[in-house]
Amino acid sequence: MTSALDIILSQIKIPSSVMQFYFWGYLLVLVFGFIGNILSFLTFTRPTLRNTSTGYFFIMLTVSDSLHLFIFLLVFLEIGLQVRIYKIESIFL
Repeated sequence: MTSALDIILSQIKIPSSVMQFYFWGYLLVLVFGFIGNILSFLTFTRPTLRNTSTGYFFIMLTVSDSLHLFIFLLVFLEIGLQVRIYKIESIFL
């Protein structure tokens, strides 16, 4: 059974230029973001940097950025690759 929201979303036409922007833009941000966060985590977990409060702050910042990139990955899958991650049920039916 298709919901009203699925019908409305199927009628929306997204230009191919916007889809290309989502695909390549999100892909570049994800790849460079995860590589940068891994390198930052390895850098800030060195014993000399771990002994300062700023080092702990940067470690937590790297972890939170990685979580944000993971959520960004779900958006990339949903919009850029058009993979349905979750199903939205209409609350108006």
